[in-house]
Amino acid sequence: MGLKTLLFKPRWQHKDPAVRAREVARSEDPRLLNALSEIARSDADPDVRLAACRRVTHLDTLFAIASMDSAPAVSDYAWRQVRHQLETLADDGNATAHLEILGQLSDDQMLEQLARKAQSTVVRGAAQERISREGLLGDLAIKDPDPTLRMRAAGRVSSESTLRRIADGVRKTDKKLFRSVTDRLEALRVAAGDTEIVTDRAIALCQALEHLATGEESREKRAAELNRIKQSFQGLSRDSKLPPDLLARFESAATIAEATLSDPKDDPLAPLRAELKAFVSRSQQVLRGRELEPVQALLRSFPDLEEKLQANAPELREQLSEQLDLLTDKRQHLLAEARPDPALMKLCEQAEKPGRRGVKPDFVTDLRGRWQRAASTPLSPVNQELKKRFDLALEQLSSRQAEAAARRQQAAEALTGHLAALEKALDGGDLKQAAAALQRAQQSLNEAGKQHPDAGTLTQLRGKLQEMRQWQRWSNDEVRQRLVEHASAIPGSGMHPDAVAARVMELRGRWKELDASERLAGDPPNRPVSPRLFREFQAACEAAFEPARQFFEKRAEVQNKHLDELNELCEGLAAITPSGDNWDEISRAVGQARGSLRRLSEVPHKYRAGLAQRLRAEADRLDEALKGQYEIVERRKRKIIEEVTALIDEPDTAKAVEAAKAAQQRWKAAGRLRRGLDQKLWKEYRAAADQIFSRLDDQRQQAQAERQASRAQLQELIKEAQQLEPASDGFNAARDQLHQRWREAGGGDRKLQQQFSELIEKAEADHRHHQTHLASRQRQVLRDLEQRCHEAEQAFLAGSADASVVEAGDLDLSHAPGLSDRLGQLDPELKDLNPEQLDAHLTQLQELCIRAEFLAGTESPEPFHEQRMSYQVKRLAERMTGETRQTLREEADELEALWLGSGPLPPGEESNETRTRMLAALAELDAQRP
Repeated sequence: MGLKTLLFKPRWQHKDPAVRAREVARSEDPRLLNALSEIARSDADPDVRLAACRRVTHLDTLFAIASMDSAPAVSDYAWRQVRHQLETLADDGNATAHLEILGQLSDDQMLEQLARKAQSTVVRGAAQERISREGLLGDLAIKDPDPTLRMRAAGRVSSESTLRRIADGVRKTDKKLFRSVTDRLEALRVAAGDTEIVTDRAIALCQALEHLATGEESREKRAAELNRIKQSFQGLSRDSKLPPDLLARFESAATIAEATLSDPKDDPLAPLRAELKAFVSRSQQVLRGRELEPVQALLRSFPDLEEKLQANAPELREQLSEQLDLLTDKRQHLLAEARPDPALMKLCEQAEKPGRRGVKPDFVTDLRGRWQRAASTPLSPVNQELKKRFDLALEQLSSRQAEAAARRQQAAEALTGHLAALEKALDGGDLKQAAAALQRAQQSLNEAGKQHPDAGTLTQLRGKLQEMRQWQRWSNDEVRQRLVEHASAIPGSGMHPDAVAARVMELRGRWKELDASERLAGDPPNRPVSPRLFREFQAACEAAFEPARQFFEKRAEVQNKHLDELNELCEGLAAITPSGDNWDEISRAVGQARGSLRRLSEVPHKYRAGLAQRLRAEADRLDEALKGQYEIVERRKRKIIEEVTALIDEPDTAKAVEAAKAAQQRWKAAGRLRRGLDQKLWKEYRAAADQIFSRLDDQRQQAQAERQASRAQLQELIKEAQQLEPASDGFNAARDQLHQRWREAGGGDRKLQQQFSELIEKAEADHRHHQTHLASRQRQVLRDLEQRCHEAEQAFLAGSADASVVEAGDLDLSHAPGLSDRLGQLDPELKDLNPEQLDAHLTQLQELCIRAEFLAGTESPEPFHEQRMSYQVKRLAERMTGETRQTLREEADELEALWLGSGPLPPGEESNETRTRMLAALAELDAQRP
């Protein structure tokens, strides 16, 4: 650091605080930028500290300034910056690093602001931990974007009303938090001995136990669930007195559930379970290997174990079946990896050919001989498996051959009886019985073989039957002709499309009956008996039905649409599972299902019965669940009515209103009933609640009158503030009295407070301006007096006999005792002063002039540069020794007092120049005074 740097400090280190403040606010000097933190903490002037603080960005420094600075303007600004930086921190290392600062905050309002608005989850969570106001914790549990913080905020709430508000706020947005809060509410009510909630929970446990008794879960899960339910119920029955019917219901359900379970210590199936476990263990080991024989061995042992399980523990077969599927897949995979003999594979496939029925007697013997010729010895494992498949296929073929031979024998015996029945029917002229007997005889002949000796007899009898049918056809054709006429008469009859369809269906049915009575066994099934008449009949039916076709197509389209809607409704109803938070949905669904039963006529007829059954089943299922819920809701609402009715006699209106509001929230959360009962209970509740809230209205009107009176008082104080006299001597006392009366009046709203503060601030500014003006006038009067004193001294020194004496008059010279002494020493004898004394006075004035010029920051004439340099070095030495420094105002006042008291000066130009310099320096100091 050079001498120039030591002697000429930068302007941001100027002794004048105003100069320092301006430079600190705008200078880009690197030394200043490095020193900003220190200036903001330790500069003597608050304006300088504020200017430095505005350029500081480090959070730790801002927090230190906010905590320690005594100036309200500096401290408030630093606090605002601390809050802003904490609010805008991102979720990174910076947020975690500044948690220590957050832990030192004691301003509840700032902590609540951070808990609400901070962008960082870490900051919001840390601020939330410092908050104790449950109302705000409830708001955070509802509105915070982070689910973990919402859960933590709700966990710190203990007020039942706040917990209910949280439950209402997160009912549809955070199911996990909603369940947690509702569980806590129930726990609080249970702990408080609320018989309603205890009964509700006991009913829910009974329902769970009844479901458990018929559930399909594993034995272990059901046993664990049974134990949990029994423990929960014992806790309820121990803490509260439950109704006897509820206790009996639980005991009955528990007995049924325990009957479905068995004690593992007395389990007779333990050996089978161990054997199954060993089989599964071996299976898992084998499945990890790649050898076929262990898999085959396990599969060979499978039938024995399956037989044991089937006889004693069929419920364990599922595990065994799973292992069988895995082993079978493994065997197939290993077999696929091996390469069987192609010739043997072809023979096996011929034996296993699907759909093979009748085979020649020597077919099995031929296949077996071909296998023996093609097989090499010994067989590989894969060919051994193939051999087993081949032998099994041959056994099945042999079995089918034997069964076919037996069926042929039975058919041959039956054929004889059918032929006898056919002859009898022909002799009696019964065409229908003869046709049925012919059909049965033909079937028997087909099974017995067409080479049967009675095949010719059947042919002769068929000829006789055809002759009889010809005679029958002539008779039936007359009936057919009438059917054609009836169908032709339908168009133009004005019948409804449904009647047309029914009439055409009836005619077609009668036509089919005629054809069936004439059709014989062996006739083509779809060929009409009388083709010409049938064509006429078909054309007549089509012509009759054509006008109604469009009607039926449109109706079918509408019915199919309604069918889809009802099917979708049934699927939606089936998907609804009764739970703790969807009773409104269930109620609407039941009403929709009941109403849909009246729309079944809008769907195709064949689907109506099935849809009706599904809708009734789903409606009954959901309605059954609603009955229990309605009982719970009715009890809750009747209890709320009792509580609100009791609040009518509560003397504390605020307490009664708060309890009524909480009851109203509970009423909303209690759920809905059937419409008529719900409206009845609501009217009872409103009748009691209105009496409570009417008391609150009276109190509000009284409070409103008090606020109006207070506002009028504050407005009077504002008028008095407008009449303050800044120039009066009693200004400070009057201002302080107004402040005291304002505080006693309650402070008022923000607008009145701002108006009052602005008036006081303006009056104080005018008062300061007045005081500054008075001080300036006082200095000017003293300087004028000093000028006259100087002129008188010069006249006396020049020997002027008529020099007038200068008097101070009523002027207060207590702040300028030196000037008073000079005035007292004005005498013609001054001409006799020693010249050395006059020169000493001039030297003293020149020193004062150098000090004033240095303090004002103005240049000194060149002859005095060395003297000024010496003075600067002296001041630097004093500063380095740590001596206490005066302010600019104090030092300027001191210099002016010394100048006013300086003695007479020797006549001459040098004295005049020195005085001129002194006056100029003092004028510059006047401009720099704060």
